[in-house]
Amino acid sequence: MRAGRLRHRITIQRREQNYDDLGHEQGDWKTIASGHPALVEDLSGRELERYRQIVAEVTTRITTRRSAANFKDRILFRGRILNVLSQTYNEIETEQEILCAEVLQG
Repeated sequence: MRAGRLRHRITIQRREQNYDDLGHEQGDWKTIASGHPALVEDLSGRELERYRQIVAEVTTRITTRRSAANFKDRILFRGRILNVLSQTYNEIETEQEILCAEVLQG
């Protein structure tokens, strides 16, 4: 993978599981990687339809070198919150493709 393709910087966050005095779950997001190089692409047209056959809610594809992101994480990018839906690696596991759904705020 050429380094020039990874022109965006993302932040990866993971939910910390905490419990209050009554045993109710309270989760806070903790940053596990900041400024991680990536290529962030919003999907559209045929490509969007192709990926929606795999994961129905997908809106964004992120390509990066192998990262710590998993299904319990979220990614922050330019004020957007993206939930991780799926991830795949290339054959030699140096490149990771992460499919995400944007969380609408408001």
